[in-house]
Amino acid sequence: MSKEEILELINAGFAPELIELEFNVPLEKINKYIKQEEKRKEEEANTQKATVQKKSQDEEKKRKELKTSKPAHPINTSNTSKKQPTNNKNTLDILRQNFKKFVSNESMSGSNTTTSSNYKVPTELEQDKVNQAITKIKSNSEAISQMTPTERREKRTTLENMISDFKSIIKVPKTMKQLQALHNYFQSRDLENLATSHDDKINQRLAKVRKTIAEELATVIEQVANQTSDIDELLYLSKQIPAFERNNSHFYTSAIKNRLDSRISQLRTAQTMYNMRNNVSPEIENILQSIANNTFDLQTARNAISQEAQRRVDSAPNTRFALTKERQEKQVEIQIRTIISEQGHKYPITNPGAAITNLMALFSERDKENSFVKVVENLTSQKKYNEAKELCSKYISRKSFDEEESSMSKRARRSYKDVVLIQIGNMITEQLQKPSNPEQDKIFMDLLEEHIQKERLSLNQIILGTTASGSKKITLDNIWYTNTKQK
Repeated sequence: MSKEEILELINAGFAPELIELEFNVPLEKINKYIKQEEKRKEEEANTQKATVQKKSQDEEKKRKELKTSKPAHPINTSNTSKKQPTNNKNTLDILRQNFKKFVSNESMSGSNTTTSSNYKVPTELEQDKVNQAITKIKSNSEAISQMTPTERREKRTTLENMISDFKSIIKVPKTMKQLQALHNYFQSRDLENLATSHDDKINQRLAKVRKTIAEELATVIEQVANQTSDIDELLYLSKQIPAFERNNSHFYTSAIKNRLDSRISQLRTAQTMYNMRNNVSPEIENILQSIANNTFDLQTARNAISQEAQRRVDSAPNTRFALTKERQEKQVEIQIRTIISEQGHKYPITNPGAAITNLMALFSERDKENSFVKVVENLTSQKKYNEAKELCSKYISRKSFDEEESSMSKRARRSYKDVVLIQIGNMITEQLQKPSNPEQDKIFMDLLEEHIQKERLSLNQIILGTTASGSKKITLDNIWYTNTKQK
């Protein structure tokens, strides 16, 4: 998997450990990409802060200059005592509309990059016209296959007729089955190298026809694929996309296949994550409850994980893809980490310090970072934002010139900011779900914009939710009222 694909899954909420298991990518590599992305975002935020700061300084300088300078003519202040709004429309209503569109319409999230997402079955008249042309093409293709090598000119003339028949239906919509038939007939090796002179372009014309059919077939397959989320059906469709042809690389068809395969991978991962979050055995339920209410016993938990892993091995189909007990244990550990971090409402941690210690012992972690993050996320999912920020503050050390900040302190500082951003995102989401109220909405928007400017926050850092499929996060930047052009 590429760096971009890994980061896309991370942004969609998939755990690094799960990506390691599902796609066989080393965890060290995934964490390296995550740190690189965090560093990039930090540098981007610092640049934005510097820009905002410079702008504020420039504006302050201009204000001072205006105060000290005397106007050449008296200014009529009768109509300027109050700042008139440039737009009377409720800006929060714009955000509400945009948010609804993003939640319900997956294509707006940027996940659908196809040329056309809708597949329309050709009419009977269109199908009949294409079938008539295919019958002629098939007949000519069979005729060429029966000709001897000495009948080169006859072959060329027959190929000319095949190309002419195809051109007659080039703009007519076709079914996937019809395109597959056309693809097969024009792929025959008997059609190749039939040029009778140096200036004869028949070979190039054949290559162009092949490319056109392959691209049209791939497009129809993608359009059909957009109408289903069944993994088996998508796997079948992916196999129908024409492969690379020698000396005629189909970059267009390759891009479609990559998009389709990427979607299959995301659906598989989403299915795994759904099962992980919702299919919880009584043994794992007991471990989660014990971590939450501080009745945790290490040996009991380890025994329960071992028994659950063995149960999964025994119940899984005996194929070459079956996971070993060791890998099943790792799956169980990922399940515990994921649920304890996301479902604070169901498993509310009452003693954060003890929970960090217990998680470290359970997962044999030498440092506190991973366990600390899971506990902070648990508190955040309970909407205990102040308690989460207090926990982060305990591990944040003061920066100094002569001593480098510890890794734990850096992690706590990032987590503190994450909690703040989640808290703001939750406040905005709650406001978006309320009925429109121009007066209250204006007060909220004024406070929000003031806070964003004061804290120098980036709109794309504030997460409001996910699209209908859960595959993409919706940021404040996606729905902001000045971004009138949908992405």
